Amino acid sequence: MGGRLEGRIGLVTGAASGIGQAITRAFVAEGGQVVAVDAVGVQDPGPGVVAVQADVTDRLAIEQAVARAQDEFGGLHVLCNVAGITGVIAPTGQYPREDWDRVLAVNLTGAFTTVQAALPALTAAGAGSIVNMASGQALVGVPGMPAYAASKGGLIALTRVLAVEYAATGVRANAIAPGMIDTPMTRSFAAEVPGEAMAALAAQIPAGRLGSPEDIARAVVFLASEESSYMTGSVITVDGGFTAH
Repeated sequence: MGGRLEGRIGLVTGAASGIGQAITRAFVAEGGQVVAVDAVGVQDPGPGVVAVQADVTDRLAIEQAVARAQDEFGGLHVLCNVAGITGVIAPTGQYPREDWDRVLAVNLTGAFTTVQAALPALTAAGAGSIVNMASGQALVGVPGMPAYAASKGGLIALTRVLAVEYAATGVRANAIAPGMIDTPMTRSFAAEVPGEAMAALAAQIPAGRLGSPEDIARAVVFLASEESSYMTGSVITVDGGFTAH
C-alpha cells in the first residue's frame, strides 16, 4: 500500500538509524519526500530523500535544514522530532550535572529548536503535523534515567502546548511514547545495565517481544497523514502493553 503521504514533505531528525531511519523509509514508501537530518549524517539516503548532517542543538544548522526542505521540495508539511540520547545510568542523587544538561539539550531543547525553525513553513502549509518522539519512561518510573525521563516528559508537555497554540493554523502536534524498541540505542542501554534487569523489563511486556522501529514508523505515518486530521495534543503509546499495567 502506498500514497497516504503523497505530496507531503517531511523533516525527520535522528534519521541515520533506528526509529528515525524507519520513519524516513516509511514516509517515502507512502509517497512523501523527506529531509533526513542526523548529527552523524545519513548514508545512502535513496530516492525522495535529501540527507543533511546537522546537530539539533545547533540552531543555525537546523534552520538551514528547514530551508533545504523548502528549496529542494517546495515546502514542509511534517516534522518528526526523533533525535535523542539516553545519557548515563545513575541514581538521581549521583547523576552528573553535565550529563543532565546534555540529555536535556538534545532531547528537549533540540526538539524545541527544531519546532521553532519549522513552524513558519508548517503554518504556511496550512495543514502541518508535528510528531514528537517521547517515551514510555515519561509515563512510568525507570530507575537510573532521570534526565531521559524528564526530557521526554517535557516533550509531552511541549506537544500539548503546541497543540492548543497552533490548532487554529491547521498545525497539529502529537507525541508517540515508544516502549522497548529494538534499536541501536536500546542495545547500548542494555549493555549499561545488569542482564537480569533487562530481562525483568522485557518480561513485563504483555506482547511478549520488543517492538521494531517499523512499529513506530507506522504510527508516525498515521499521525502525518490526513487519517489523523482530528487528532492533536494526543500521546500514543506503542509499547506492547507495557504501560497498561
